[in-house]
Amino acid sequence: MAVPPGAYAGGAEVEGTVRARDQHGGIGAIRLFQNGKLVPADRQTRGQKQKTAITRIYRVALVARTNQFTAIAANDQHIDGEAAQARITASGRCQTSMLS
Repeated sequence: MAVPPGAYAGGAEVEGTVRARDQHGGIGAIRLFQNGKLVPADRQTRGQKQKTAITRIYRVALVARTNQFTAIAANDQHIDGEAAQARITASGRCQTSMLS
């Protein structure tokens, strides 16, 4: 996932671009994960399909500190391709909840 360069604060929303290229098996689904959790499909703001590639733009809220993004595209037979990863660091402290 590529995002515009700059410094980000925890809670900031950024638009990130995911691009999958057809490796001769077609492009079925593209899944984006943030810190191991699937980013909901409704966070996709727009996309573009070309003959040999698909580009999708997602709007995601960053958590304080490290945000690990993993994008995985599957072919038309639902076989996952190689995962692509990106890391974005946002300033601030992680939110913790109090348990009683």
